Amino acid sequence: MPTLSQRDIRRIFESLRHLHEVRDRNSFAAHAAAALYSAIDCDQTLGFEIDPRSNTLLRHVAHNAAHWTSNQLQRSFHFFDSNPLAAYHAGHPEDGSAHMTSDFLSQREWRETAYYNETSASFGTEREMSIVVSRHADWAIVLGAFQGKGRKVFSERDRLVANLLRPHLAHAFQTACLFTAIQQDLTAMQATIETFAHAVVLIESNGRIRWASRQGRALLSRYCPQAAQDQDRLPDTLREWLCAQKSRAGDVTTVPAPPGSLLIPRNVRALRIHLIVESDHDCLVLEETGMDRHTDTQAVAGLTARESEVLAWVAQGKSNDAIATILGTRPRTIHKHLERIYQKLGVENRMAAVTRLQLLRHEQQRRLD
Repeated sequence: MPTLSQRDIRRIFESLRHLHEVRDRNSFAAHAAAALYSAIDCDQTLGFEIDPRSNTLLRHVAHNAAHWTSNQLQRSFHFFDSNPLAAYHAGHPEDGSAHMTSDFLSQREWRETAYYNETSASFGTEREMSIVVSRHADWAIVLGAFQGKGRKVFSERDRLVANLLRPHLAHAFQTACLFTAIQQDLTAMQATIETFAHAVVLIESNGRIRWASRQGRALLSRYCPQAAQDQDRLPDTLREWLCAQKSRAGDVTTVPAPPGSLLIPRNVRALRIHLIVESDHDCLVLEETGMDRHTDTQAVAGLTARESEVLAWVAQGKSNDAIATILGTRPRTIHKHLERIYQKLGVENRMAAVTRLQLLRHEQQRRLD
């Protein structure tokens, strides 16, 4: 058995350095071909996926062989019957180790084959070596190394290096396939959530946003300006409400009530937030609704859209500072809004304003009924 020098070992490690970082099945062949090229003495390498049932080329990538076209490679498969490497791998699917054309034919015999004359000669290659990285009933991942005229023939040292690389290549391919499948599942799951669950936000135990659907982020930004500034942080209003809901659920001295919902009004629309408590995270389901006749403060009291929002937050017990944070303005501005609200409702303080609004709604509802 040939021995490897320190230089050989360094080349192997260098070729493997980035291989296990591959996270995409479709890009694996390019990285694998580059790894093989840097580890053995050759002029070009080729990574390709074939259908072993029909010997057709499914996809390929060449390293240091930009002049090889897909049409040429596809045409080469018409002459695979005369390629001893293809014949061996097809007849021995359990053996994917490195083999060379010289294992089966002399150079003179190799040059007489249809494959050499129709394919290798046009590519400018004289000798080939191949390994099978992975095999399935419907596909096989194969790496080929090629030498041109004037280069020393493939050595047993090249065979040893290729066989040492092969298990690492197989493991890297399995990892890439796994990551690709996971990514596809996540993409499908996200698409399902976007389609059916609409607006969803997942909250970690520390109050940070773990993940949010596209519509969930849009609604948070629309109703809570703070969310647009820091997309990973739950707005203060929601965090306070969430803590209160979980605190109530964790009280073992009383029978737990079902989680309530939070209503955030804005103009004639409102955002209703429902809580689903899980073991390692919390799930917020966001629903945008229209303000119905029971909550249409503008129609009942003659308030502006902004005054309606302010009074709705006052009714939920929020301070001027908290309302200012929610609406993205200053506490002084909230104070001015309240002064105009008091004047329109004919009251002098917050409690009276909320009570007056409830009376007006009750009267309007009685007239409608």
